Amino acid sequence: MTGACDPNAKHVQPQGRGPQGFIAETDSLMRYFIEFQNTGNDTAFYVVLRDTISQHLNVRSYQPQGESFPYTLRVEQDSILVFTFAHINVPDSNRNEPGSHGYVGCSLTHKGSLAPGSATRNRAAIYFDFNAPIFTNEVVNTIQAKPNGLHPVRTEAPALTVVPNPLRDRADLRLALPDGILYENLSVGIADVSGRVVLTLPLVHGQASLVRGSLAAGLCIATVRGAAFVAAAKVVVE
Repeated sequence: MTGACDPNAKHVQPQGRGPQGFIAETDSLMRYFIEFQNTGNDTAFYVVLRDTISQHLNVRSYQPQGESFPYTLRVEQDSILVFTFAHINVPDSNRNEPGSHGYVGCSLTHKGSLAPGSATRNRAAIYFDFNAPIFTNEVVNTIQAKPNGLHPVRTEAPALTVVPNPLRDRADLRLALPDGILYENLSVGIADVSGRVVLTLPLVHGQASLVRGSLAAGLCIATVRGAAFVAAAKVVVE
């Protein structure tokens, strides 16, 4: 199983390789997802996300990539995306853990070709009602001069990620494996809490798309079993 993680987080696809998130010069389309969770002790009525965009990204190329609640978007200083979720009444995690989550996704493109070594860094600030902001982790992608062999992503230990999570309409599953383990003939199984596999998806270059479809609301477990490893992740289905 994956370990505990900050429920207020930022993700990028492609994730890239290593701590610097190395990607090819041809990887110009970046998809970002911001997850938030009300871990306070009362309902959150307003949630505002302030997402400062890297100078290497074209804000005008913005395209929505899904959301858990309706929002309005405002652009400040031609570099800050402000997502406002008004009157959404998100319950706190103590009363309703599955309902305490939310997310928003978008895609942006680079401003033309970037020179090798150019780093695109991004993180967001999350405001619940009138409380101080909670800052997400920083995601980074760095252009590598030689794109050959960059994908699929490698890591020190097998890791399966699901973005966005909770799942409302569609989520992307991505498997990262250590060097020496092949990505061939792998699939991901989606099981309910009783352990019954309700869906199996093939992995292509370590990636798959999970559509909500007929999945029942609640907790599911996504699992990839290889000859020498097992990687799993919890999926909250709304």
